[in-house]
Amino acid sequence: MNAKKSFTIKFDEYVDTQQPYGLKKIVCQAQSDDPSLVRDRMSYDLAESLSIPSLRVSYAGLWINEVYYGLVQIQEPVDKNFYKSRYGNHKGNAYKTHAPASMEYIDDDTDTYRNMENYYMRQYWHVYELMSKDDPTLDPQPYEDLVTVFRLCNETYTDSDSIDALTDAFNLDGFIRAMVLEVVTSQVDGYGFNGNNWRMYNDHDRDLDQYLPFDFSISFGNAINFPYDTTWFVDWSEMDVHEWGTPDFAAGSVLGGTRPMANMMWQHPELKATFDSYLTAVLDNGMSVFGPFLNRADTIHEFVRPYIAKDLWWPLVYGFSMDEFDTSMTDPLVRTVTDPVTGETSDLTLIRWGVEEFVHRRWLSAMEQLGQY
Repeated sequence: MNAKKSFTIKFDEYVDTQQPYGLKKIVCQAQSDDPSLVRDRMSYDLAESLSIPSLRVSYAGLWINEVYYGLVQIQEPVDKNFYKSRYGNHKGNAYKTHAPASMEYIDDDTDTYRNMENYYMRQYWHVYELMSKDDPTLDPQPYEDLVTVFRLCNETYTDSDSIDALTDAFNLDGFIRAMVLEVVTSQVDGYGFNGNNWRMYNDHDRDLDQYLPFDFSISFGNAINFPYDTTWFVDWSEMDVHEWGTPDFAAGSVLGGTRPMANMMWQHPELKATFDSYLTAVLDNGMSVFGPFLNRADTIHEFVRPYIAKDLWWPLVYGFSMDEFDTSMTDPLVRTVTDPVTGETSDLTLIRWGVEEFVHRRWLSAMEQLGQY
């Protein structure tokens, strides 16, 4: 149970028309699992550089009735306003996923996906959770679009000649860009490894399902002790950029399963070439160690320091100290691993890389794999 809570602030609770910056509400994320407090924010910056629709994100000191609740990451919610501003419409089917949301096709029955649950971390989750209205007048009906995309993905997976049917129903280019983001940041808790932290929106103006990644706190070497699996203790900076989402790769997750959409991508030379071109571009520009990326991360880290220094709640979650915050950009943080469910300690140690060191290592490894360095 986290000692530091996240909040949602509604602007229109009492005044219907009160929507600063076009927002009805903002989400105040605790971000307690990242000792540097920059990983999630920098990942969204990279998403923007890849032309992935992403959240607007900043930071704030949160005061409620003259009580300081600490530093929070403020971000816009993924709601109707978000979809309207990105796609020009907001009435399509919208889904939020929980691991392991693999996109695996099972059958054509929409109830198969509507009722799919997973028991994880002492809680039942809807794997494909409908966030929009369950409106019987909608076309397609809720979950019909997911069934179509999942079926076409699996059919395309066995058909190396054509991906036209899939691209007519799914923004495959947007998915490839999102996989580049996962790979370059080593986002462990995304689609490719855990089948987690992605959304789907049925953009009815274009008749396309749009893939949206979110929540990148477990990126850039911040692989915390998720349940009991030694796969988490590999060097994620060295991971093969062309293995992300393959059966062997996904099997390393304690959640198991397959990632057919990612695996299909590697089976098609033209899709793999598109992935490589986007990855090369982001390494050359967005995340280049010779560019402004790390300078910006350092600036953000320094900016939030006075707010986190007086945050009494932040150290109570994972026990981070100010010394560990100060060195989190450059030095690894080594801890004994604790089982998150039982609380028992193990003989394993966990390394959270310093952000700058991890970026350098990941950049060099990826460039070498692409034959660019």
